[in-house]
This record gives sequence, structure tokens and C-alpha cells, in this order.
Amino acid sequence: MASFSSISSLTDHVASLRETISDSDEYRRVMANQDLESFLPVYSGIEEGIHQIASRIFNGVSLSVVSAPSFKGLSGSVFYQVIDSTTRKICCLAKVFPEDRSYEFLDEVYSLKTYGEHSIRCPKVLAVGLLKTEEQKRGVLMEEMIPGNTLKYHVAQLSDLKNSEELKRLFNSFGKFIAKFHQQGSTTIGPTDSYVKDHFLGIIENALKELEGADEQICQYYGIKNKTSFIQFLRKYMQHGNDLMKHSAPRSFIHMDCNFSNFIYGEDGEFHLLDTYWGAFAVDGKKAPRGVPFLDYMQVINRLGYLYNDGKLSSHEYEELKTQFQRGYKTIGVIPESEAQNFYSFIDAMLLLGGVTKWFHHGAKELLGNCAQYWVAWLEELRRLDEEKVVSSTVA
Repeated sequence: MASFSSISSLTDHVASLRETISDSDEYRRVMANQDLESFLPVYSGIEEGIHQIASRIFNGVSLSVVSAPSFKGLSGSVFYQVIDSTTRKICCLAKVFPEDRSYEFLDEVYSLKTYGEHSIRCPKVLAVGLLKTEEQKRGVLMEEMIPGNTLKYHVAQLSDLKNSEELKRLFNSFGKFIAKFHQQGSTTIGPTDSYVKDHFLGIIENALKELEGADEQICQYYGIKNKTSFIQFLRKYMQHGNDLMKHSAPRSFIHMDCNFSNFIYGEDGEFHLLDTYWGAFAVDGKKAPRGVPFLDYMQVINRLGYLYNDGKLSSHEYEELKTQFQRGYKTIGVIPESEAQNFYSFIDAMLLLGGVTKWFHHGAKELLGNCAQYWVAWLEELRRLDEEKVVSSTVA
């Protein structure tokens, strides 16, 4: 089997950093400059190294390593499937991270290991290693391959009444799964954890920085008519959110990338988490949750909104699936009030706008540009409502 000492030493090291570093930006800088050779076994080559690691996990099995481009991550991570050469069964998945995103590798390993310890359904970490080529040293995560199909796949099958009824059942079950994920490990309710608050504000500041530097082509594409006043409103709303985070809210693990391709409905009839890097910051140094579940809840609602805006769901289908998710979620989860729904949608919007604006001229427009347009229209409507509220209070 794999060298579990490597996994343990790595996660123990990450835990110690989380215990000692209280600033989100500083943590990321430190994580990006870790000497991974101090914690990980080193292998030569990408496919050769993966094969060597897999041979130790599945001792005595004839294996082949095959590129899996359909799994490719937007951050530059690449995936390989390890296949039993005799049965053609997929034994596991190897996720290879770019050297300049080693912090993603470290955080994803840490979060997956933590979730496993809390009995949260997600891929098991089988092994970790460092793959060395002439150009880079890249972290590799060997994880369990979960048989099944993504929720995105099931939504795409929505074509007849039978599938429609099955999809409603799945979204009810999905709501229960997300609520249970949020309930694991903590019953704490209080103001937003200071580290998490700084992380959220950092996301907003990053997006503001990118929008401030946006050229005329980007603004025209988004539909921003007056960039200066638009950004002024965003800064005003950020301050409102800063005040809102002083109010009590549940603390939980969070996923923070609730794209429907990141959830597998397995052959075991259960949902499983995938790609846990984005929410890994919400796991503290004691492996306890410190995030706010409202962000995940709104991301699911907003992803259904993407499908509706893209014409992939009718108005009726959108409302049906949203209702089923909410019914499942509120069995044990806390649905946020409207003010909190707007603020956590605001964070969701800024997370996407920051990335799309930065990489707009390098392919992001084609990948997610339509979503950026949706969010700008939503933010403009939020601004209009805010202005009306100010006028009403002034008249009163």
C-alpha cells in the first residue's frame, strides 16, 4: 500500500501552519513557497512517476497510466487514470498540480484527509508524491476513483418526464447531502471567524483590483456603463458585508466551488464531494470547521440560475429543482435570510468576476464570460435597489 507516513507528515505540517498563521494572504504566500521535497517521496517523470506510485498502492497488479483530458481543471491541473491492464477497470485517479499552484495541492490533500476523518463522503487519499521533470516539480494526489456520474451529467439528461422526476429526487437528496456536510464537526454559532472574514474580503478586494484595471472592451462586454460609480457601489456593499459578518451564523466546512460537476452521485446511491481546494481554507489547524455554510447554499441556487439564464432549464424546471434542493437542505440545514443571501451571492459574484476579468483576454471570456455578464446585471440591480432604499429612507 501507499506510504501513509508521507500523507500524515504533509497534513501535520499544513495543520501546524494553520495554527500559527492568522492572516489569509500570508498563509497563501507561505504555502506557495514550501519545500515539498522535505515531506514527499520524489519520482522522475509524470506518467512514469504515477506508475511507480500506483504499483506500490496496487501491488502485483499490471497497470497502465492514461491521460484523462476530460477531467482537466481550469487552474492548470492535469489528470491521469490508473487502469488495471487485465480487467480495464479504473483503479484510481492521479491529479497533478502545476508547481506554481502547490498551495492548491497542499490544501486539497489537507481538506480531503480531514473530511475523510469526519466521515464525509469524498475520494480517499491513497498516496501523495512529487513528480520531477526537467522543467518542474509537481505535486501529485492519488485519489480513489468513485464510480458514478456527476450531478452535471444528470441535469444534462433532463429531456423527458421520467428523467425530470428522477432529477427532482436527486436535488432533494443533494440538499440533504450538502446540509449534512455543513453539520459535520461543529455546532458552533457566532460571528464569522476572523480568518474566514479576511479570506472573503480578500476575494472581494482582488475582484475590485481587477475591475479597476479592466479595459473598455471588458466593460462593454460586461455591460458596465460607468465603471467608477459601479466600483464605488461595490466598495460600499463590501463594507455592508463586513458589518453583516459580525452577526451570528453557523460555522461549517464549505466546498465553495459548487459547480455541479464537482459532485458525484455514486453507484452506491450517495453523493460524494470532488475538488475540495476552494473551501479548504475553512478547515482550521485542529481540523475543525470555521466557514459559513450560506456561501455553498447560495452557490447551488446560483448555479441553477446559470442553467436557467443559459436556456438549459425552463422557468418551471428551475423553480422545481430549487424547491427540491431547499426542501432537502432545510431538513437539518439553516437557510439564510434574504440579506445574507444577497451578501453571499455578492461573494460568489466577486469570486467569478475577479478570475474572469484577470484572464478575460486569455480564454476566460469564452469559458465563463456569460456568467460574468449575469453577475454584472445582478449587481446593477442590487445597486438600483440600494439607491431606492436610500431615497425612501431620506423621504421618510
